[in-house]
Amino acid sequence: MSKSNKYGYVGVDIPSQNFGSNKGVFDPAEINELVADNKWTQYGQLEHIETQTISSALANFTTLNENIYNVHLFTLTDMVVTTQTEFGIRVSDDNGTTYETTTYQFANQRGFAGGSGFAERKSTSQTSIRLGGDITTASNSVLNGYVYVYNAGDSTKYTFTTSHCTFTYGSEYGMEFGSGVYGTASTINALQIGQGILSAFSSGTISLYGIRYS
Repeated sequence: MSKSNKYGYVGVDIPSQNFGSNKGVFDPAEINELVADNKWTQYGQLEHIETQTISSALANFTTLNENIYNVHLFTLTDMVVTTQTEFGIRVSDDNGTTYETTTYQFANQRGFAGGSGFAERKSTSQTSIRLGGDITTASNSVLNGYVYVYNAGDSTKYTFTTSHCTFTYGSEYGMEFGSGVYGTASTINALQIGQGILSAFSSGTISLYGIRYS
């Protein structure tokens, strides 16, 4: 550390500089040191885990650090499908060797700028959690959005999702938002995102983050 009288404290009874206990008067250099040591109190800080650039593939994320993060965030950028379809997410409790195909439920709302197609999209028996749908293969019909995943690392709880997606349906703007659940209590250590009943995307970029101390 930079000083013997650490982080705004003087004397012999210097408190432990741990997350949640770093009280005192700090200069910028001290703050930078505490941030680097992961001791500066920042509830909800976003930490990058992995980014995948997809090309004719599913997006399989097998490093979740689920023992560290209770909440995960996916960002989806310029996702392109190979056929007009929806896309969804599946979970795995064996590090991605297999992905579960049962006990999913979701409830979404979808709509289009022209006023048509406003409807619920819901299921208690689909083989994945639907995140968005009816995107076309038109050149401008990319999808962007985000997905939050909750409780993946807690073996006593169900794993929940919330999502919001924005896209074009040919030349018409569309959106879809909603939530879902994997209705089996299990430690989830891998997640898979794909189109339709989970087949390959044509292209796109997906980033995964953990939200610390959430």
